[in-house]
Amino acid sequence: MPYLFPVINDKTVTRAVEEAVVEALGEEIIERVKTSMVGEDFSAYQQVTPGTFLFIGAGNPDKGAVYPHHHPRFTIDEDTLAIGVTALVHGAWKLLHG
Repeated sequence: MPYLFPVINDKTVTRAVEEAVVEALGEEIIERVKTSMVGEDFSAYQQVTPGTFLFIGAGNPDKGAVYPHHHPRFTIDEDTLAIGVTALVHGAWKLLHG
């Protein structure tokens, strides 16, 4: 069994991705959340390379997307996929090209 590590966002990566998201989608899209004790395998990636973990916010009561992850009725508001793709693409571009 692999060792479990906490997810700790790299400050440089986080800052760059946040700047890229604000540039692409606007400041109002950012919501800073408090520290969470949620278990996440993403920490294994961070043992190899610096990274940042984002919550995209794919729930939407109007579309029935109200169940937590791992629930048999879990679903997402697919309109939020564009937000996630935009965040990742612009974040990667900023990290690669400044």
